[in-house]
Amino acid sequence: MGKLHRFSSKFSSKFSSKLSTQNPLIKNALAKLWPRLPWRRLIWAIALAITSLSFIALISRDTVGSPPALSQLTGSPTIRIDVSPYVLNGTLSTRDYEDRPTNIPIDTIVLHHTALNRSMPVGNVARSWQNSNAEVSAHFVIGAQGEILMTVPVAKTAFHILKQAAYRDPDTGVPVNWINIRAIGFEFHYDPRRERPTRQQIIAGGRLMGALFNVYPELDVDRIIGHGVQAFSNGGRASRSLSEPTYLFLNPNGTVHPNLYTLLTAAAEVSPEIDRVIAKAGSVQQLASRVRQNTVAGKQTTLGLDARWTRPSGMPITAPTREEVLEEVNQIIEGSRSQPTSSAQDLLTGIIRRFNGG
Repeated sequence: MGKLHRFSSKFSSKFSSKLSTQNPLIKNALAKLWPRLPWRRLIWAIALAITSLSFIALISRDTVGSPPALSQLTGSPTIRIDVSPYVLNGTLSTRDYEDRPTNIPIDTIVLHHTALNRSMPVGNVARSWQNSNAEVSAHFVIGAQGEILMTVPVAKTAFHILKQAAYRDPDTGVPVNWINIRAIGFEFHYDPRRERPTRQQIIAGGRLMGALFNVYPELDVDRIIGHGVQAFSNGGRASRSLSEPTYLFLNPNGTVHPNLYTLLTAAAEVSPEIDRVIAKAGSVQQLASRVRQNTVAGKQTTLGLDARWTRPSGMPITAPTREEVLEEVNQIIEGSRSQPTSSAQDLLTGIIRRFNGG
């Protein structure tokens, strides 16, 4: 009570002072009338109401809810997505994708680097996957300038984790090899042996992640993992370094790289869910540490598996239509609009800025 009274008194005094200096003719009148007017009580009541609403808004951030309706998102889209011509013209190699099971949620995002020199255009990355015996693909390639290329529709399974790689199913606890069927794969286009990811690239990837969380409600922040989850006891090329995507996810020594903070912060600026989880974790650094721990846990699951172990998915391969692809892309772009904010918090911020002369 005492603090709010001092706030209203200080606000009243400063407001009166500003008015009187702007119009000296009413200076004496304000000095006599101001103490008799009910403005102090009114300001005190407004401050109390705004504080209460802001407190409620902060509490609500810790409650799990549905993503905001896309119509509630404010501002302009924060990303642009181009689509691979192989996807648009229906010539995407059947080695690159298959249909997703309808009973498995899309709840995972896996981060990768291409390990290709970024002087290669992102479109050429998609071309290198066409009809490759390696059966490698991903949903998105993110270039150094922040350009984003969809190379496999999210509605389809892409092969960014080897078909032999296992990950513990969150529902059954049983290791399964087809993490791909529930995941969206990001390929950040750079070669960590000679290059580092750019800030534009990281922010674009974060905004894309946030947009996907707004569009696909079953995505789980605790299932954001690095490519290092793919590992086998016999080593070899099939096993990936824990750090991948190196210098974006982790350092080569396995410690969290600050670029992961940038990625998650950019995602939180778009996704209320990621923002909520960061707030609950205490900091973006705490959440980044959790992401690392989850990747380590997944890696331990795969280490005991033979790299030759495989099981066909039995899923059909149905070519996506141009209309389906464009609808999906437009939804994701719309989902990249900045997240809604509490009007009470905005109003309180505005009053504080005005009060401080901002």
